[in-house]
Amino acid sequence: MVIDMAMVHKFYLLNDEASEIGVHDDIIFHHLERFLTVDTFWGGFDKNPTKGLDYCGYTYIPPESIDELFEAIRGIHEFEELRELCLIAKKENAWIEHRGL
Repeated sequence: MVIDMAMVHKFYLLNDEASEIGVHDDIIFHHLERFLTVDTFWGGFDKNPTKGLDYCGYTYIPPESIDELFEAIRGIHEFEELRELCLIAKKENAWIEHRGL
């Protein structure tokens, strides 16, 4: 299967790009409202506190919101790698960064 890399949202532990996973835009778009339960920051760690993902920009998910993210994507097979990343972030008390389209 060929994936259009321009249409992939990237998630990784902040300052650890080796942990990067990609989720195709079709999956994010279809489930976008699920992310609205997650407290996040858009554009920086201390700017624009909000909920959900900045679809076309950078979203920062603080350690205290990792459980919310995990619950938001529970039961959706396509988010399995993201759930695993959440478990690592929780264990390391780390932020997750999302890079949108």
